[in-house]
Amino acid sequence: MSAALITAVSKGHESHSHALKNPSSHHAHSPEAQPHPAEHPAKHGVHKHHPHVPVPKKGVAAWTWQWFLVATIVAGGVLLAVELPTRGLPHLTGAELSHQIELAAKGTPLPPRKDGITIHILTGSGVNIVTAEAVPAKLCVSAGWDLAKDGTLSVNGITPMRISAARLAELCNANPPATLVWTPEPAE
Repeated sequence: MSAALITAVSKGHESHSHALKNPSSHHAHSPEAQPHPAEHPAKHGVHKHHPHVPVPKKGVAAWTWQWFLVATIVAGGVLLAVELPTRGLPHLTGAELSHQIELAAKGTPLPPRKDGITIHILTGSGVNIVTAEAVPAKLCVSAGWDLAKDGTLSVNGITPMRISAARLAELCNANPPATLVWTPEPAE
């Protein structure tokens, strides 16, 4: 080998090893490439670095929308689970249910029900005892509140000594759907 060839090869090797040590050099593929001086931008064009896509920082703001999304999905699922069983059934308020139970206690025949609630009447000692089964918790609380004013109320087999909205909600939600047993106050 000639000395000129060995010098050229060694210069190429040095240039290549420089490219390996400095990967930002864009002429790393050329063994004889030397960095361009900054004083010739018009001749070679302006060298730009390749833009990097910024990575979003993980912090409170980044997690806030994700938690909001999860909470929205969970809330939607809960609402769907609560509302689906009552879809297609006639809308009934607590006041309407308590009125029907009071009518049944007076002996008034009730029309066939389409809401899934069954009402039974048991007569004993001259008093009608009315049982309403399969009462949704929300109706149980509102109808129970109305019925407790005019008689004795049991919810799921428990007769509370004092009636409050919180106690009714607790009893009605303990084992849904609830069973209400109501005995009207005796007539004076």
